[in-house]
Amino acid sequence: GSSTLCRSRADCAHGRCGVIISNATPMSLIALFVTLHLLPNPSSLYQDQSRTGTEHPQSLELLQQNLKLGRTITQGSLQQQNIGKTLTDAALKTLTDAALTTVFIVRHGDKMSAYPGYDDARFGNNPELTPCGRRQAQMVADLLIQKAGNISAVISSPYMRTLQTALPLASATGHFIRVEQVLSEDRQRNGPYQPRNSHPTSAGAEDWVLIDKAWDRTYSSPPIPTPEGDEEYWDRIETGPAIMKNHVKRNASQGGALVFFSHSDPSFSLAYGLCSALFNNSQESFVRDFISGGGGLEVTGIIKILLNADNECVKIDVPDNQVSHKSQCGGLTVPHMVRYSVNPGYYWRPEPGVSVADARDEDFD
Repeated sequence: GSSTLCRSRADCAHGRCGVIISNATPMSLIALFVTLHLLPNPSSLYQDQSRTGTEHPQSLELLQQNLKLGRTITQGSLQQQNIGKTLTDAALKTLTDAALTTVFIVRHGDKMSAYPGYDDARFGNNPELTPCGRRQAQMVADLLIQKAGNISAVISSPYMRTLQTALPLASATGHFIRVEQVLSEDRQRNGPYQPRNSHPTSAGAEDWVLIDKAWDRTYSSPPIPTPEGDEEYWDRIETGPAIMKNHVKRNASQGGALVFFSHSDPSFSLAYGLCSALFNNSQESFVRDFISGGGGLEVTGIIKILLNADNECVKIDVPDNQVSHKSQCGGLTVPHMVRYSVNPGYYWRPEPGVSVADARDEDFD
């Protein structure tokens, strides 16, 4: 059955009442309490199990104490969805997922500079995708559409390999590519805007025509000053989570997932910046449990993050590297991970007093 709960007379007076709807079977008693007044600390609902991508057991008490949905769900709204007075496990997942924003961070596809004979004089430090990488870009677009259903924004680093990786998804969804500088490759001597690619491959030239047409000229962000060292990278990447959340707010009325195309190091840096609370704000725990424990981030690897109504991270899945495995091509653009003991400042500004190893250009993808 169902019953209405209010936490105060004011709640009743203003219609801020939730509804408990349960399926009282011997095997499953699931209840949902939702109100416009959001309760603190959503992270513990997902923290233990999210790192392996599995579902946490859900109950009324956990939802009351930990889950911020940010909307009122009434019995009538459930009936409109043919759920009626019975809330099943599947219905609960549908409702909670609908109230959360999905963010995907995607590494670019297989790149030309990973292979012997790459002509740096011709292309600069801004390589195109290989034929394998272009194939992976189409595969990851198909997978993202399958995972998300509705995609509301395609956002990319300004580098050629990320723009090429984003292109099939933008084409399939009809979205422009919103170019975001904060997603740029890290610690570069030069940015992507330099005399380069004056003699692109025929495939690269074809892609660039399409990228130019898909470029969202209603959005701009300041370029990354170069050369960029550790301090400059840490300063830049610390602004990343807030910028990503601004993109979420920009698309709030549209619903759907947002997809950010970046590079290996910034992908992990931004994931930590968004979800550090799930790792007790410990970079060492994040690197050990998420990066090393998750097997690293391969080309076109996907990091899935769920944000609540306050844009706080409540769940992060380990990288999904299936496109790299299924493409059966490439192989020299290697899975990326750097142990915390090797360089505590590789992904985020280290704690005061922690020594940081010097990063070499060839370490970065």
